[in-house]
Amino acid sequence: MYIYFVYVGTLPMQVTAENFLPGYIITTKLDTLRGTIDFKTDEANSKGCWFRENGTRDKHMFLPGKIAGYRFLENGKYYVSKSIEVEGHKSEVFLEYLVKGLMNVYFYQKSGQSYFFFEKEDGSLQMITQNKEEIVNGRLLKDNRYDGELRYYFNQNIPDEYKNTQIDFNQKAMIDIAKKYHRSHCQEGQECIVFENKKPDSKQMEVAYHVYAGVGLSEYSIGNYEIKQGARIKVGTSSMPMVGLGADMYYPRWSQALCLTAEVSFSRIDIPRRYLTKRFEGQFKAYLASPGVGLRYTFAKRKLRPVIDLAASLAFSVKSESMIWDHQIPSRIQEYEYPFGDMFVGARCGIGADWMLNKKHRVTFRMCYNTLITATNSSYAGSADIKSYQLRIGYAFE
Repeated sequence: MYIYFVYVGTLPMQVTAENFLPGYIITTKLDTLRGTIDFKTDEANSKGCWFRENGTRDKHMFLPGKIAGYRFLENGKYYVSKSIEVEGHKSEVFLEYLVKGLMNVYFYQKSGQSYFFFEKEDGSLQMITQNKEEIVNGRLLKDNRYDGELRYYFNQNIPDEYKNTQIDFNQKAMIDIAKKYHRSHCQEGQECIVFENKKPDSKQMEVAYHVYAGVGLSEYSIGNYEIKQGARIKVGTSSMPMVGLGADMYYPRWSQALCLTAEVSFSRIDIPRRYLTKRFEGQFKAYLASPGVGLRYTFAKRKLRPVIDLAASLAFSVKSESMIWDHQIPSRIQEYEYPFGDMFVGARCGIGADWMLNKKHRVTFRMCYNTLITATNSSYAGSADIKSYQLRIGYAFE
């Protein structure tokens, strides 16, 4: 557990971890330098380019205007330095290429608002945007003026699918309009489009799924005034197999290391009949379904990657077969069902490692500690708690 707390202590400094991907920069002399580039959000990518040349550890920040542009190799994202005017303010930024040809199409994001720029051969830029929704007189109003602007600007070059319907305000629609424009202005057999973003409106949130199996050692305790006054009773321990499944949600353009995880596990507690006090015997059996939501942090980018987990957890008693035997009158032993506990709340922490098979598949190893206490109980049953130690092995995939 010492390692776990050391890692947690350093976590806040590493949440915004670097996200360097293979790519190259284009100098103002149109030379290319290959290396890796820090891949961040659309807005961050427009402000600057963190670049690390191949064979070096040093990284350099290039501002718009200092280089002509940069491009990622794996996802094809392509940025070019341009001078634009937005809301009366002129600035030099990196615009994302959507289409390069007779007409260039760029994408830009600022303060959560998206802008598209269309550049004809004369170098003039036409900006299209959609303002945020507003509530006027209790009604939600959506800004659709961009639709009319696009129809006026492109006239007969609107794709057929938008002839009688509103044009979508997204990258795919703008690319389709530009492609229709090129078909109208290019000579037959001429290839006018030099570059096209093949993954428009690419998702920024990524989801990985995981399944696992393992074994848990659970300690079940109860606090019942009638059975034993003033003290909790450690009923016993149970070692049983467990299985589980879940999903991990990443925002890699912010951090590849931190993710939100949600999962549910299924296990069993089986404590055979034994004396709790001189007067009472007990037997406790229950099937548990345990959902949880929390955070996972993955260290390093090697094949073997250390991991820590921290989550809030619940447990529901799906089926209980718990009994109490009262020996107050030896000649007449009383037998009755004992409420195991319908719902438990608590927390889970864990440490482990992921063994990367490739970029989208990995084998997972975890050691976890889970502590739970009853959220609901009858006045007769009193409270109960479960403490468990778990060993898990699993498989994760995207």
